[in-house]
Amino acid sequence: MQHFKDFIIRLHTFDIQRKQRNTISGGIQTIVPGTSYYDLSNENPYLSSDFRNRLTELTELAVTDLLMLSDEQIRNHVQRLEQIKGRFQDFWKKYYGSRAPFSQNDRILLFSNLQLQENFIVLGLSSEDTAIQITDQFLDDLCDSVQAKEEAIKKLEQTVQRVTVSEEKEDIKWATKYESGKGAPSFKSPEIIEAFYDILKPYFLNEDREQLANLLQTNSTETGLLLFNGFGNQLADAFKQLLDSNLVVGCNQGELENWILNHFLYRDKGKPKKFTEKYLNNIISSTTKQCQSPILDVKKKDDGQFGIFPSQRNKRNHKK
Repeated sequence: MQHFKDFIIRLHTFDIQRKQRNTISGGIQTIVPGTSYYDLSNENPYLSSDFRNRLTELTELAVTDLLMLSDEQIRNHVQRLEQIKGRFQDFWKKYYGSRAPFSQNDRILLFSNLQLQENFIVLGLSSEDTAIQITDQFLDDLCDSVQAKEEAIKKLEQTVQRVTVSEEKEDIKWATKYESGKGAPSFKSPEIIEAFYDILKPYFLNEDREQLANLLQTNSTETGLLLFNGFGNQLADAFKQLLDSNLVVGCNQGELENWILNHFLYRDKGKPKKFTEKYLNNIISSTTKQCQSPILDVKKKDDGQFGIFPSQRNKRNHKK
């Protein structure tokens, strides 16, 4: 959550600079005493691309941090932003509650009434700066900085809400699809289980093969997700063929997809990867993505019954 913390700190912080005006005297640039002024152009998104880009970056990184949390944790962290939003609202109330700063004294009084140091981390201010000028440009920059930070909060909240609502809708869709919640593949005979296991086992580590056999026989495993050391579409296609030929019964396509999702990983670019609902749906429930390298074929045997056989292109690997 470091990025979210950095985001919070940046919202709280105003990095005010102290500068001095220069004049030209006799062709030589000299500093005129008593013309120091506060400057915040470094936090005006219209004047400083560094500030604008950094705030955008922190917002995106903060969103990434939040979306790794549970829904309850996300709500708790987003709630922290309400305090900052309240401080910004207090800023505007004080700002517009003061009369228009036509003179230097008016601007000094307005800035004093804002009480920035009570609500924010304000860098660059000193109690010795009584003679420093408060310019209209500084006040404009201050307002633009506050508005940019309010927009960053709004963008973060909208992004998080959009993603979480989308995920909730997806969960509802899949919950409806699997509303029975009980469908699991059941093989028509022990012979089918044995033949299927013989084809699958070369794709699993030796220490996982006992659990694989137990999963195919009882729909349960003690070790959690099993890693299929092949392409994900190969495993999904294998189960699809069994379901389509009624060698696997007891579940529909959606329930089979859910079952695979809850019991298997596959290897992608050398690393274990989780199946997704969409990935499995494209293979098992539709014909949009067909496996180009299946590991098995379902064929009719001489007795007229369907049987499972290693795919011709994979027979060599299967024999090893």
